[in-house]
Amino acid sequence: MSTFETILPSNAKPLELDLEKATAFLSILGLEDLGDLTNPRAIRADLLPWLAYRFSTDIWREEWSAEKRRDVVAQQFDLHRLKGTAEGIRRMVELVDAEIKQIIVPPKRIFAMPAIGKAARNAWLARMPQIRVYLANNKGTIGADAFGGVDGRARGAFAGRAFARLDRAAAIYGRRAVIRQPDGTETNVRRSEVETTVQQRTAREFDRIHIPGKIGPALFAGGFVGKGFVTKRNKQAEIVTFSLDRQYDAVLSELHLSTVSPGLDPVDVKYSRVSDRWRPGPALYARRFKGFAIPDRAAEHLYDRIFLNDPAVDAPWVRAHSYAGHARIGMPAFRADMLIKKMSKKQRRAGFAGHTFVGRSFSTKEDLTALKMIYAAVRRSKAARDRVFVDTQTLRRPVFGDGIPLDGTFKFGQSAKRRLT
Repeated sequence: MSTFETILPSNAKPLELDLEKATAFLSILGLEDLGDLTNPRAIRADLLPWLAYRFSTDIWREEWSAEKRRDVVAQQFDLHRLKGTAEGIRRMVELVDAEIKQIIVPPKRIFAMPAIGKAARNAWLARMPQIRVYLANNKGTIGADAFGGVDGRARGAFAGRAFARLDRAAAIYGRRAVIRQPDGTETNVRRSEVETTVQQRTAREFDRIHIPGKIGPALFAGGFVGKGFVTKRNKQAEIVTFSLDRQYDAVLSELHLSTVSPGLDPVDVKYSRVSDRWRPGPALYARRFKGFAIPDRAAEHLYDRIFLNDPAVDAPWVRAHSYAGHARIGMPAFRADMLIKKMSKKQRRAGFAGHTFVGRSFSTKEDLTALKMIYAAVRRSKAARDRVFVDTQTLRRPVFGDGIPLDGTFKFGQSAKRRLT
């Protein structure tokens, strides 16, 4: 392995020097190195910066050991895939020797009361009106007079192509939706109304009477003379027509369908399919299962249900608690708060005898390199739309509210773990 030496003049610009250094390996690259150019575990150590650039490595330091730099390059495919996620940020932070202790993301809110139990919620919903959609179709009834004639007498055939009564099949076809009140009363969401009108009409009845003609005796002497008979002229037949006006009542019926609006917002827009378990009632069996003595109402216990929120129904009562000063109320979208612990060694403070410092400052300058690397790791692994707030203070002073143990393990002056609230 040869050491890189520039061949550019002394007045070369920094960009020109960097380009020369980035492409210098081409002249010293051997044939045995071509197969390992894209393998971070086998590539030559001096070519790792080039491979990191090719893989778009977001975090890179020349001070890292060769093994760590190889590991960083090898993780780039996963890190790019996980960008914008908590796991992606966690793995990126680990590369700079830090650890995420806590992440708070939306929604982060508190309630003034604990959640009610399932039994209390079901009891509350039972007091609400609901929309039920029964899965079975309605069945209509028809009487013997449905095929009756205009004169009221039953006939054994259809009059033309219509029934003698209004066809209401459109009102009972399809699934039936109702609004059911807590007391069990139901109102059909689809209403059907039959509007009947009676009109007086006039019918004109025509009668026709046929009067036959008369033919007298005739004489045939070998044939007819011209076109007539030899005898007197025949009497022609006559047709007499007369009309009679009659008054009658015409009954017209029309079927009108309409929809009822609930007027209340649903508790949950997702419906639930209910299959009620019902206790069977008394039945009568006459040696065989020909039928029950009571009607079958099984279709009324299989339906889809949506509860409606009635403001007049009181909410269940629960004991309230105060979270003031202990939790946040709400959190903006696309925001995250992170508590990150630096794994670097603590910097030793320095002081000088006989000198006075302003305030509480020290004479040594604090090294913020590790902190800047944490910020860079978070910034380059989060989504562009997200806002991430980083806190590195993981310790705090203990208080008596922490539940200090009295078994001798606690010592005054020690620190307690801090958490974000």
